[in-house]
Amino acid sequence: MPAKRKPSTKGKGKRGTAKGKGKGKSGRITKASRAGLTFNVGRVQRQMKQGKYAQRVSPLAAVVLAATIEYMVAELLEVSGEAAKDLQKKQIKPRHIMLAARRDNELDTFLSDVTFPYAGNVPNIHESLMRKSKKAKKKSASS
Repeated sequence: MPAKRKPSTKGKGKRGTAKGKGKGKSGRITKASRAGLTFNVGRVQRQMKQGKYAQRVSPLAAVVLAATIEYMVAELLEVSGEAAKDLQKKQIKPRHIMLAARRDNELDTFLSDVTFPYAGNVPNIHESLMRKSKKAKKKSASS
C-alpha cells in the first residue's frame, strides 16, 4: 500500500484561503473610506433615519452631512489649537474651544446658542468703561 500524501497548501495562507485575495477578514470597505472621510458615514446615516427628518434618506445625503461636520470640526480644532498656543498650553481644553469660537465671526454665529461647559466667559471690557488716556484728553481739548 502506498504512503498517504498530505494535501498541498501551496499558494494558500491560513485557513486554506488563497493568498493576496481581499483585505483582512472579508474585504469590507466602509462608506467613509470610499468618500475619503474620517467621520463615520454609516453612523450619520443611521442617525438621520432614526431622527425621522424624512421618510427616506439618501446615502449621498449622509456622505455630504458627514463631510460638512468633519470640516466644521477640523476648522474649530485648528482655531482652538491656535488659542491654546497663544496661552502657551500644549493641551486643548474647553476654554480654548470657546475662546476660538467666540473670536472667529463665522464660528461665533454658527455656535451662538451653544453653552460651553467648564469654559468660563470671554474677557471683554466695554469701551465706555475704559479710562481715557492722557493723549486722548489732549487731542479732545485742543479741538
